[in-house]
Amino acid sequence: MLGSRIAKARMSAMLRESRRLERESSKFLESLGIQEAPSAAYFKVLGIRPTEGPKRIRAAYVSKMRKYHPDVNASDDAQDTAKALNEAYHFLSKKGNFSVSMFTQQTADKAKKAFIDLYLAERKKDLERLEKDVANSKDSFTAEAYVGNFNAWEKRFRKIWGSRFGRFYSLQRSTSKLKKRMEKVMEGKLGQEERSILKENAASLADLAALQQDAERFISSIRKDLEASIGEMEKKSKASVRY
Repeated sequence: MLGSRIAKARMSAMLRESRRLERESSKFLESLGIQEAPSAAYFKVLGIRPTEGPKRIRAAYVSKMRKYHPDVNASDDAQDTAKALNEAYHFLSKKGNFSVSMFTQQTADKAKKAFIDLYLAERKKDLERLEKDVANSKDSFTAEAYVGNFNAWEKRFRKIWGSRFGRFYSLQRSTSKLKKRMEKVMEGKLGQEERSILKENAASLADLAALQQDAERFISSIRKDLEASIGEMEKKSKASVRY
């Protein structure tokens, strides 16, 4: 009995962690200016990511209907669920409706602008600090050291990058670890209900991990552009010693 209670407590903890990761990942994507397309709700009904194609949409629809069709499911909400599934599939099966890209050029431009604004604000603070340090320097060697540190813009870039995207990479690692934990638990002895719940949540985590991979590729492409543009800007505007 004790072992069973402990197992259920661990499972509940994993489910809470799974929901937390999904919420925080969504908040992060929203912070980049990524907004759900109107069809995103239909993808949620089918339990698949907005980047899936028509074959996966069809497969998800068939799989869900086998479980929730009123002819095979006598539960009170089966009819409403089946209706929602039909509506989702009807919309997404139309040509052009299923193709949804959350990571557009417009989104990339917004994310890069937001990062550059943060970078320039930090640069301004560093420049003000530099001017004070140089003014208070007792010799040119010390002053030049301060200027050299300011001109090493890569350090400032990494600081802003960490504050802007560090949380995302932490969420990604946590998702991967939790996914492995769930898979390991599912390999052990479980009741049918517990196994079904964990299986469904493991599938959701797999979708979340896949979405995070898409986001990681998107973020990496942004970083390359930002490093190039900020590097060029810093090259043209290096601070010099006025001592």
